Amino acid sequence: MVVPIGRVCRLPIVLFLFLIFFIGVDIWPQSTHQRLEIENKRSNIITPLFNVTYIYSDYDGSYTYGLRTVLGIQYIFENRFFVLFSLPLYLQMIDKKDSIGGMNYAPGDADLTAGYMLKWGDYKIRFYSKYTYPSGIWNQYEVAEKRIRSGNGYNVLSVATDIARIMDPVVLSFLVLYSIDLPREERFGWVMTMGRVNIAFNYTEVLNDRIGVRVGVENVIAFPSVYNKRIIDDGVRYSLSVVFAVLYNRDDTDFQFGISKLMTDATAYPSINFSISHDFGF
Repeated sequence: MVVPIGRVCRLPIVLFLFLIFFIGVDIWPQSTHQRLEIENKRSNIITPLFNVTYIYSDYDGSYTYGLRTVLGIQYIFENRFFVLFSLPLYLQMIDKKDSIGGMNYAPGDADLTAGYMLKWGDYKIRFYSKYTYPSGIWNQYEVAEKRIRSGNGYNVLSVATDIARIMDPVVLSFLVLYSIDLPREERFGWVMTMGRVNIAFNYTEVLNDRIGVRVGVENVIAFPSVYNKRIIDDGVRYSLSVVFAVLYNRDDTDFQFGISKLMTDATAYPSINFSISHDFGF
């Protein structure tokens, strides 16, 4: 469920945190030992990534639960340029009123991301773009046959920037991302969306040389869809999510265990997430 932006708008929450990020950040003591993603990183790094999210929903007596796994690999060149490829895989189980509905699985939409990053004092800044290919199942007839939806059916282009302020043991990060679903041909014309804007703020604190915690908030503003140059949705939609995660680092391996909740839908269940990555530097 999404809430019309005219009715509820918590965007000032993120804007307030944004002001803290740029104005009130000197309240924490500084240190020359930056433990989080700053010092002693090699110039070229290859990082395999694995992420799994447990999702559960309950609608009209039909219980749906499953896993969304993501396999990816990232390459950082000279601590400046980076490229990332990732492919989701969905595994879903449906229990329809005490009768097992069966297990279904399908690939999701593949992503290719490329960007540039720089360090300026205590700031770490990244600019990147992303292309998403509709390799998942989205067509309503195929969804009905295979009983799983794993994609949205659009070629998607995204541009983003994120800024992190590192103040050992605290890291504040701010993200702005805009994505648009490119036109897709339907039976009687073309359909596309006017895009989405993601605005996120994260607070990370390193408790010691291995363990840290992260809390964050994310706003998503979704603009209407357009069919043959006509708006077909009810207007701008809005959603707000919060996340809490525990981080663990051992040598070049990072683990993260987190939980997230969609706050603009009181009936939505939390999602549980686990990820692991390992750096091979040279």
